[in-house]
Amino acid sequence: MAEPDETNPMTSLKTNLPEQAGEFQIVQVEMDANLYLWFGRYGHALCLASLLEKEGNRFGLFKEYDKRPFKWVSDRFAKPEELTDILTYETVRDLADPDIPDLEKPEIPALEGPGYRVIGMGRARIDVGKKTIGFYGSSMSYNIGINTEQLTLAERLKLDWKISIS
Repeated sequence: MAEPDETNPMTSLKTNLPEQAGEFQIVQVEMDANLYLWFGRYGHALCLASLLEKEGNRFGLFKEYDKRPFKWVSDRFAKPEELTDILTYETVRDLADPDIPDLEKPEIPALEGPGYRVIGMGRARIDVGKKTIGFYGSSMSYNIGINTEQLTLAERLKLDWKISIS
C-alpha cells in the first residue's frame, strides 16, 4: 500500500484487491479521511455495505427493521453496549429494482452519510497472473459510474498493477 502524502491527507488508497482472477463489482468511497477502492462479487449495494460495516464499523438504518441499527453483512442488530456513539448509514430504495405495484423496493446503503461519500461504482475484470485490472461500467442500483480521477491516483501510487478504463 502506498504511503500518504503529508500535504494531501486524501492521497492514501485502501483496497481489498482480490487474490483470484475474475469479474468484480467495485465501489470507490471517501470515508473517515481515507480513499477506498473496494471489490465485491455480489452487487454494488452489498459491496458498499461490506465496506461501511467492516472497515467503517457502521450499522445500517433499514426501514424494515424500524431503523434499528443493523449490520446487513453479518445479519445482526447492534448489541446494547454498541449503541453508545454508534456510527450509522442511511438507506435508500434500489433504483434497479423494478417498479411493481404494491411491492416495496428493497433498501440499500445511501451514497452519502456521516463521514463517508461514494465517488464512483462500476465493475473490474482482474487477471492476477498478468497483474491487470480493467475497469468499466456503472451501477444500475445507484446510477453512478466509475471515478477515473481515483483510478489515476491508484496508478500514481504504483499499485504494481496495470490499470485500464473503458
